[in-house]
Amino acid sequence: MTKDSDQTVVSTVQSGEDGRYRLTLAPGAYTLHADNLTGNLLPRGTTVPVRIDQGQFQTVELKFDSGIRGMQTGG
Repeated sequence: MTKDSDQTVVSTVQSGEDGRYRLTLAPGAYTLHADNLTGNLLPRGTTVPVRIDQGQFQTVELKFDSGIRGMQTGG
């Protein structure tokens, strides 16, 4: 997680067995970077902007791209 104002890393967290995580952050604008910790190129994690307001909670769903695409037909 980086702070948008100066791109400093403000927190790192690893999800639990259930895929959930929790961070406590000061109000502000951040970018959440999902990293694949397996050492493989895929799946590739997404980057998500997050705005934290005073006294509020945010739920952020992270997605990972496997690189697999459906079959194309026609032509």
